[in-house]
Amino acid sequence: MNKQGKERDQALEDLQNRLGYRFRQRTLLDRALVHTSFVNECKQEEPESNERLEFLGDAVLELLVSDLLYRAFPHDPEGVLTKKRIRVVCEPSFAYLGRTWGIPDLLLLGNGEELQGGRKKDSIVSDSFEALCGAIYLDGGYDFLYETMKSYLPSLESMEEKDHSLFFNYKSAFQEKVQKAGKTFAYKLVGEEGPSHDKIFRIQVYIDGRKIAQGEGKSKKAAEQEAARLALETINRKGCDTIV
Repeated sequence: MNKQGKERDQALEDLQNRLGYRFRQRTLLDRALVHTSFVNECKQEEPESNERLEFLGDAVLELLVSDLLYRAFPHDPEGVLTKKRIRVVCEPSFAYLGRTWGIPDLLLLGNGEELQGGRKKDSIVSDSFEALCGAIYLDGGYDFLYETMKSYLPSLESMEEKDHSLFFNYKSAFQEKVQKAGKTFAYKLVGEEGPSHDKIFRIQVYIDGRKIAQGEGKSKKAAEQEAARLALETINRKGCDTIV
């Protein structure tokens, strides 16, 4: 549910305290957390969504991570650096970081998106993390972003071996848990929408033929990751044997 009034003001104040960054332009902070679904449902006001800030934040984060990797691994060739960057500059990574920042509870969502569990979607949390980074950049916080991203990268070399790495592979964790229980699983593409350059894919995941969860993402792989993440939540809450 969207926080409003004094409750929202206090929540945004708490966010700035957690981050250790204080906005000079509060409007940028507000805008970074407005999802397009909220704008579409507003009739009296027309607030700007975070899409433009997301566009900017995505580019800023790619530059920051590229810079950090270039300096951290002076002997790695371009191809290796590119692979490492892909593991960081991606939807699951930014969704993970967005949750550590507490972004889901601060988002302004439309009623429809709220009912569809928008606060739990990797795609929405990741986009909002990018938007918030874009807002910090515009506000004058490039150095803050650089140091913040730098603090997340020391474990990069062993990232794939760690269960709680920056990029958590939900699909692998889901597969391991299901197979350990002696069950089968499958992913199914059930829909896609939007223009070719900005598609949203919808994928369902099944255990022994029964639908367990549905995920959305800007690529089929991202949608599978989101579906696997939600399925893991269900399994951890109910147990693999009790949901099929």
